[in-house]
Amino acid sequence: MATYEEKRSELIRLGYLKHEHGIDLLSATAVAMLSDVEPERLAEAMRIQPDSNGIRSLPPTLCKDMKRGAKGLMATYDTDDMVEILWHQTHKEQAK
Repeated sequence: MATYEEKRSELIRLGYLKHEHGIDLLSATAVAMLSDVEPERLAEAMRIQPDSNGIRSLPPTLCKDMKRGAKGLMATYDTDDMVEILWHQTHKEQAK
């Protein structure tokens, strides 16, 4: 079994995570995988034009589905750690 740091390094190498200024950043694909929604659906929502303050709001139905999906994955993998969940999800995708 891979260590936590090996999993994190693999996710960075695969482009799901990026580490900048001491913070792990997620790709859009990683966000979709962590929330168990279709990447195309999230990408479409990200094309929404920001308001006058530069804020982009996701549709409420997408937000609900993302919360539900994330809760389901946390229950499935018995963790709320994004690296652990994302690592399991990427390996599930690779097995297909």
